[in-house]
Amino acid sequence: MNPADALSSCLGKKVTVIFKNGDEKEGVLKNFDDYINVTLETDDAGQLVIKGSKISLIVLQSEVLYTRTTEN
Repeated sequence: MNPADALSSCLGKKVTVIFKNGDEKEGVLKNFDDYINVTLETDDAGQLVIKGSKISLIVLQSEVLYTRTTEN
């Protein structure tokens, strides 16, 4: 399954985004684009847009949906 298909199946579900620096953010996946820029609905920040180049992993429960394989 490619990343777009995996993310499409998770729209409207709670995911965890893990940043390259190790920080994490949880929220409901609202949208994403071809560059894996994602929009989350979070409890503390409302809608949050995260640039794909800052993302290391996207996790749904314990299933890894996306991992960055190249350094950008």
